[in-house]
Amino acid sequence: MLRFIHAADFHLDSAFTALPEEKARLRRQEARQLTDRLVDYANDHGVELLLLAGDLFDSDQLYGQTAQELARSLARFRGHAVIAPGNHDFYAASSPYARLLWPENVHIFREERLQRLPFPQYGCVVYGAAFTAPAAPAGIPGSLGPEDEGLARILLLHGEVGVRDSRYRAMTLKDVEQSGADYLALGHVHAFGGVQQAGRTFWAYPGCPEGRGFDELGDKGFLTGTVEPGQVKLTFAPFARRRYQWLTVDVTGVDPLEALRRELPPHPEADIFRMVLTGETEEPPEYDYAATRAAVDQIDDKVRRIRHAQHAFNATAEVPGEGMTVDEALVALAQMNAKLAVLARLRSAQAKKRVGQGWGNTQGVIEYEYANYDVERAAADYAELFQCIADMQLNIDLVNQTQTFEVEL
Repeated sequence: MLRFIHAADFHLDSAFTALPEEKARLRRQEARQLTDRLVDYANDHGVELLLLAGDLFDSDQLYGQTAQELARSLARFRGHAVIAPGNHDFYAASSPYARLLWPENVHIFREERLQRLPFPQYGCVVYGAAFTAPAAPAGIPGSLGPEDEGLARILLLHGEVGVRDSRYRAMTLKDVEQSGADYLALGHVHAFGGVQQAGRTFWAYPGCPEGRGFDELGDKGFLTGTVEPGQVKLTFAPFARRRYQWLTVDVTGVDPLEALRRELPPHPEADIFRMVLTGETEEPPEYDYAATRAAVDQIDDKVRRIRHAQHAFNATAEVPGEGMTVDEALVALAQMNAKLAVLARLRSAQAKKRVGQGWGNTQGVIEYEYANYDVERAAADYAELFQCIADMQLNIDLVNQTQTFEVEL
């Protein structure tokens, strides 16, 4: 019996526009830690298959090492991970799915038509397809094969069920019922709506594992469970580092601040709240402009001191094994990533490519186009540089996790 996790819609490097920039930066950092936490959970709970139903990235415009960090995290997973790119992170030559060297245990669907990926060691087969553009045609893009007897059949897709005229692979309940899958693992909808069934096929959206705004409230997480032919058992696992919550407080006849304190949970800093005050007060609240301005000035002064101390630390702290400071390593990472992007294009070329018949040729001579460089060497250089980047990032992370600096406030 296969034990699996079904997750989707990480939207790594989202802008978090509902938050101030500093808090938005913190949320992006927390979101990048999601896959590490998910892999730890999967390894601790004996999960064999990780189904990721698209929109793992918010776009192909990523910050620094986001895609590399995802690849490194998945490499630690003891089972296999399968990815079906969605409309935000569709598969293309410029996407991280094409540019990165992914671990051997990570399988990415690259075509718009269904592909078959058997896992006989787990007693299952996974069918899936990718978005190859920001939109995808309606319907399930293909059919499941007849050669799966005795195997649990999983269909992994990004799309919408029951939404007419959707640009995002609109599927009907009849499509689901006639799919022949034991379980349809979906992505795109950011809220878990329960495990549903159409005919013999169970299907579900796990929702996003981290809310991104006040339109994505409450518990967020993933689905975990087991599947075998004709039977699926699933449980929703809350997993968000922080929840977005609305808090409405009646302040009639009471001190507003005291009313808020009474309504807030014991550790409100763990979540993100939008508070709405209702009711009537006899007098408008007092506002001391001068005191507020003085407090803001004090905060700005502390921020300047902290940032100055951080820059001074980066300029002197040595990165283990690299022979350079943190500042120098960050510059080197940017340079190496620029080279990696060039090598990604070079390695994807064909050393010899048929281009058709010769111009004006009546003899049927076939013409070829040759790369004017060693494509295999470019691929080897890409793999070597990718590993160098990964090693340097780990060494920088080691500095961040083990060294401290002091600042007088």
